[in-house]
Parts: sequence; C-alpha cells; structure tokens
Amino acid sequence: MSDLFEFEKNLSEIEKELKSECEDYYIVNRSFVDIRDMVQVLIQSRDQRIKELESKLKSSPKKETIQVKHTGPAKDKPKKECSREEMNKVKQYVIDTAKKM
Repeated sequence: MSDLFEFEKNLSEIEKELKSECEDYYIVNRSFVDIRDMVQVLIQSRDQRIKELESKLKSSPKKETIQVKHTGPAKDKPKKECSREEMNKVKQYVIDTAKKM
C-alpha cells in the first residue's frame, strides 16, 4: 500500500495549493475525494492481483528445463529442387489466400 500512501501525500499537497488559488473550495475538495477513491480502488485491485499471481507462482510445480542441442540441418536429406512452375503455384496460392482474408 506504499504506492497509495505516496499518491495520497502528493495529491494532498496539490490540493492545498489549489484550495488557496480557487474560490470554490467544495468543487476542489469533491474532485480530489473522487480522484482518491478511484485511484485507491485501482491500486488495491492491482495489489490483490499481484498477491494472487505470486501465490500461483509459489504453488505451481517447477518444471525441469531440458537443454536441446542444436544439430543443424540434416546432412543426409537431399534438397528438393523446385521448378519455376511449382513456385508460381505456391505464390498464387498465397495471393489467393490473402485476398480471402
């Protein structure tokens, strides 16, 4: 809740400055009460969500990480040679599919 207290402290300082400059004290006071209420709800919701996520993180089982060795492309697999006609068919398929979207 330290964020909330810090916010309220700063807001109070601003409110004091405005009260001395504004004629209608009620409007200034009411506006700042509304702002405090809205921000308090936001900060409390955020803090509650953080607690929920932290408890889920603590209670979830840790997964073992497995390192996978990258071997690169298979050397024994022959490369397929594509003809210009096959490439044009693929290109046209992609264009047609994009038009449908």
